[in-house]
Amino acid sequence: CADSKVEALSEALQTTVQQWRGRFPRPLPLELYTSSSFIGLFVEEQVADVLRQFAADFATEAARKTGRNHQGIVRNTPWVMYPYMPQNDDELELAPGDYIFTSSMDQTSTSEGWVYGTSLATGLSGLLPENYVSLADESDTWVFHG
Repeated sequence: CADSKVEALSEALQTTVQQWRGRFPRPLPLELYTSSSFIGLFVEEQVADVLRQFAADFATEAARKTGRNHQGIVRNTPWVMYPYMPQNDDELELAPGDYIFTSSMDQTSTSEGWVYGTSLATGLSGLLPENYVSLADESDTWVFHG
């Protein structure tokens, strides 16, 4: 988010936490999972639904406090399936396995078949062919951000 919105987002989080006080299971049941390439904590689907609703309520409150459309706050995280070399200055180079942050608000002026995104690996933004990326699984996204 823009630096100017941080205070409003902090207030939105505090408001949402106050509204949700007592609604989270205590203690939060977490299941440890380990493998040779992964260590993580998982929650049961019922608890995951509670966390999704909390996130949705926070997004709504954040939109209200920042004066933004809720859809502009929601971000998708596709991952790159195929390499792509830019053909124009406004295009983004893609490397397989990279994650691309996109926002529905950023897509208002793109041509059909193209999306605007930011590469997590490089921090660069630009247009990219939509069929070169696929929406990452929710668990992959959480693992990545963790």
